[in-house]
Amino acid sequence: MQPINALEYYHTSVTLRARSVRRVRAVRKLLSRACIEFSESRVFDELLRLYLRLWRANGPKPATLRRYNTDGHAYRIRPFYINRVLHAVAAQRAMHSGESLSRMLDFAIRRYSQRLLEDSMSSSRFLSLADRNRWSERYRLRRHREAFFISYVCKTQTNLAASLMLHQQSSLILKKGLSPAEIFVCMKNSA
Repeated sequence: MQPINALEYYHTSVTLRARSVRRVRAVRKLLSRACIEFSESRVFDELLRLYLRLWRANGPKPATLRRYNTDGHAYRIRPFYINRVLHAVAAQRAMHSGESLSRMLDFAIRRYSQRLLEDSMSSSRFLSLADRNRWSERYRLRRHREAFFISYVCKTQTNLAASLMLHQQSSLILKKGLSPAEIFVCMKNSA
């Protein structure tokens, strides 16, 4: 397998409910008021990272994929520039859980957009101290708030006519306690 570089981006698209697209626009407007300019893809990226971090399913792999966009009328196609490492991890997670990238992202928008707002707003230096403290207090009450990198490694162990065996490993690396050199290496090789 080729090494995956986290500095390269992959262009794809996701199909989201119209309500989720409106929610992302609202998040971007709130961030913009605090002088934090995130593109739509950056919001998607951060929410997908939170989804992967907090996903705790441990059941067997489903036999078929779950249906997501069955009627097509209430859904919008949105472009998504995604980090190659994050895309590899999300694709493997999607294959294991039987969900599409769009469905995972739609869930992340509904569940984790408030958490993203709290994290970003609590560190904005353009907000008043009282506003920062209010956002910070709301964020402090949540679990799993440490900054992290996601790494992904896939190796082919056996590739014969009768069998194929792969070893895939996705790990979370906490930023806390890393030296600047280690953070630089993680920025290149991890999402």
